[in-house]
Amino acid sequence: MTKWLLTRYCVIGTYVAIATIGISVDYFLNDVGLSLSELRNWSSLDKLSTAGKAFTKSARMLPQTLSLTTLVALELFKALGAVSVDSR
Repeated sequence: MTKWLLTRYCVIGTYVAIATIGISVDYFLNDVGLSLSELRNWSSLDKLSTAGKAFTKSARMLPQTLSLTTLVALELFKALGAVSVDSR
């Protein structure tokens, strides 16, 4: 493995991770209306509070779907980029 290939994998992995986590965080902050401190301390929230209800199984389905869709789209773009680099 060359230094260039390792750097490329690290950069791609970093932006895929940021995008995948970022879409879930964005959903909880903007659509659900949680604060960042509530999001960071989700395990200590009261399950009956409004913020606690945002982490029930049915309420987590949309952000999980958004994250998976983002991951799949980024992997598709990565694969298309690899094809164009290899076909030179």
